[in-house]
Amino acid sequence: MRPSAHNGEPVGKVRAEEGSTRPGAHPGEREPYAKELTPEEARKYLPETFLRGSNGWDPIVAEHK
Repeated sequence: MRPSAHNGEPVGKVRAEEGSTRPGAHPGEREPYAKELTPEEARKYLPETFLRGSNGWDPIVAEHK
């Protein structure tokens, strides 16, 4: 990752997670630019949301056909 000139955050990259609690999860030790997503924010990255195109394709249904 290449840091930006103005604040040290990576350019064009996002480091985000939601609800990390397993052994080894240390959210407080993440990079300063890492973001802890709320459950509502994380929903937009679920396959059925993120991969659904303007044509309404449902990746979950397609997987089971």
